Amino acid sequence: MKQLMVRRSIYDPEMYYVGDLDSSATKFSPRYQHLTCFVPGMLALGSKALDRPDDLELAKQLTYTCFQMYNRTETGLSPEYVQFRDTKNFGLSSTKNDSDFSLTALGGASDKEKRDGFYLGPNRSYILRPETLESIMIMYRITGDKMYKEWGWQIFQSIEKWTKTPAGYSAYRDVTSTKGSKEWSDSMESFFLAETLKYLYLLFSPVDYYSLEEYVFNTEAHPFKIMRHARP
Repeated sequence: MKQLMVRRSIYDPEMYYVGDLDSSATKFSPRYQHLTCFVPGMLALGSKALDRPDDLELAKQLTYTCFQMYNRTETGLSPEYVQFRDTKNFGLSSTKNDSDFSLTALGGASDKEKRDGFYLGPNRSYILRPETLESIMIMYRITGDKMYKEWGWQIFQSIEKWTKTPAGYSAYRDVTSTKGSKEWSDSMESFFLAETLKYLYLLFSPVDYYSLEEYVFNTEAHPFKIMRHARP
């Protein structure tokens, strides 16, 4: 993964991301999906279990990018993915839903792209996804750095401001729009309750509450007790 899928923004040297790789492992897509933001949490857990400090450093860098996907939009909500240009000014189209691996020559970068380190694609929706908050919770529990709590609180405030409805929470069609309720899609995925809010709750709970030393969370955030057996 480190060799084939991890790249860095050409405008923000602290911004690392995990792109997509095709099934032949020969074509790379320079975009970072919100779905992929579970990876830094995975790396952090592995770094502790396997004593691999380099993996924790990469986890920190990837979590930084996942947070900036929220922090650098007009609403403080993250789109489904962000896109990056390579050193030869090639990247995915910002307006067309092309193949995931169809790169095109890009024009000059805007001032915003240079500030943000990435540019947005045609899908700018936020559907209440949990992966970034999952990694932020894990990073806080493993490092003890309160910065991660601040990041989580900022994301929560944006969720409250832009997606809360009289009946629940709604996916948001365009994270660059500040039109509020006009951007609601009137849909709330079940993972918002099962995962997104659960990870926020765990982030602000005592670290020994469902401790990562005693529990592992599956892909839908259900806690499973770690069974430890003595080796024969």
